[in-house]
Amino acid sequence: VDKLNFKMLANEFGVPREKIRLVHNAVDVARIKPRATPLGRMPQRALVYHKNQSDYGSAIEDACASRNISVDFVGNWIDRPVADPLQLIPNYDLVVGSARTALEAAACGAAVIVADGRGLAGMLTASNFEHFRANNFGRELLVRPMTAELIGQEIDLYDPADARDVSDKVLAGAPL
Repeated sequence: VDKLNFKMLANEFGVPREKIRLVHNAVDVARIKPRATPLGRMPQRALVYHKNQSDYGSAIEDACASRNISVDFVGNWIDRPVADPLQLIPNYDLVVGSARTALEAAACGAAVIVADGRGLAGMLTASNFEHFRANNFGRELLVRPMTAELIGQEIDLYDPADARDVSDKVLAGAPL
């Protein structure tokens, strides 16, 4: 699903490169619920997918609180599983997550900060979309610490028009 796994298969397991095919994650766009309203000038609601055993929630809460953004946390690790993320995401302006979560959130039209307990990549934008997608919005990108200050800097990059551009890229290039 990403360049890192491609390299691992070739370099660590000796699979010939010509026998490896990179297949990115996709989104079932037919299941995406339309947003009730377009993204506002400033984010009001954030959704965090807590998908691993790490305590980064307080940093996100602090960054959001200082910007008057309400935050909801979901995920199996915190005993709040979500059966159908594609139906939940359109209720939020900003989503924090990685991998498929980031892709699905972008498809739903939310602004996305690519991050999880492993670290922070940053705000998903039209200009970094190809790089982030090639790395499956995942571990190769998650290199910065999850601090309130750094998360806040990424929140401050919130741009509804750019989020719409990213969503258009996902819908055009990542359908199931």
